[in-house]
Amino acid sequence: MSDPKNEDPNSESSGALKANAHNEVFRKLSFGIPSISFKSHKQIETSNEPDENYFTLGQNFSNEILRLKNPKKRSSTKKKKTNTKTKSKIDKYLLKSEKSLDKLYTLLSQLSSKSSSPWTNILSIKDEYNLQIYRHNTIENCFVIEALIPSSPGSAFDFMADIENRPSWDKMVQNAFVLQNISKHIKIQYTKMNPVWPTSSRDSLVLGTIKELASEEWPNIHHLADPKSCLRYVSVTTSVEDKRCPVYSSEGVVRMSISVAGYLICSISQKQASSLGLSDYQSWSKMYQVLQADFGGWIPKSVINKVTTKSYPNTFNNLVSELKVREKYIHSKSIKDPEIPEQSFLNSQCNHILSDGSSNNSMRSNSSELCDIQPDDGESALTNTSLKQSGALATTPNIRGFLSHFLDYPR
Repeated sequence: MSDPKNEDPNSESSGALKANAHNEVFRKLSFGIPSISFKSHKQIETSNEPDENYFTLGQNFSNEILRLKNPKKRSSTKKKKTNTKTKSKIDKYLLKSEKSLDKLYTLLSQLSSKSSSPWTNILSIKDEYNLQIYRHNTIENCFVIEALIPSSPGSAFDFMADIENRPSWDKMVQNAFVLQNISKHIKIQYTKMNPVWPTSSRDSLVLGTIKELASEEWPNIHHLADPKSCLRYVSVTTSVEDKRCPVYSSEGVVRMSISVAGYLICSISQKQASSLGLSDYQSWSKMYQVLQADFGGWIPKSVINKVTTKSYPNTFNNLVSELKVREKYIHSKSIKDPEIPEQSFLNSQCNHILSDGSSNNSMRSNSSELCDIQPDDGESALTNTSLKQSGALATTPNIRGFLSHFLDYPR
């Protein structure tokens, strides 16, 4: 037997030994790598060619290197899918927005003094504001409030349509803020109400839309607001679902389902002002407020009646007081040139705000430490800026769950 140490390295036997050693190393390295064919040990020993259904180890390494060197190519497919999902979601919101406007239009078009009107007057206060409250005869928990308000249409509309102003004049609202901007005129908004004994606290998550009605729009409400002689601004909301803001039943909070809620604010003519005894017609507006909702859970009719006929007049008086001291202007600024602020939440403030009912002032902080939050389900493509602190953000502790996924759509 020849001595391997003295064997010619170019001989056939030496080549066979090297081949066998190479195959053994290759077999051990390939163990556990699914891209290598293991149909038979014999196949590996007799051929260095891979099965046609598999890549060699070297090919896998090469492909991985190419993938890492080309991150744009690597993420292009995922980005395309995400953009498609984003567009689909925005389209759904736009459709829902249009439907909510149609609902508001339908309810307002039925409001008249005719005997066939489905609305019944349940409260009338004869003063300079002429507050009237109507209840729908066939739709449960559906109301309309009609009144004169001491502000020009643009300034009145901008103040009332801004959800973050709500706690300042509606004492039933504990806090309210914008969760997400869909577009310049469409937003997702969250509101939490104070409990009315003996019921639990209510909250709502809605899609809010604002717009100015063109003269040809909503022809069936000309008896309320004739476009030939007045400006007409609309703010409308309707409930939406969002996993960032789930129902907090475990915290004793009941989620309301808002079919439609909103305002029609319109200017009044000089002739109307004269008939009402108002000297400066440009400093007054007409307001129609609509609410159709399922308040959820158990709530006695006596509580609903109390809120409607007793609490709302007080809320209206608060609104009047706020409008009187504010700047008056005829044309809406939020419609013509809306400002969507960059929104963010202060990490050092989050737990404090969520747990103890802090006021707006408690949110004003010089801290630069922001929540570093990532959305899920591919929604990161929706993110342009973080959401700004807004309104009185005192809510239940579980809301920190949806704070972890704040987004903002591209504008």
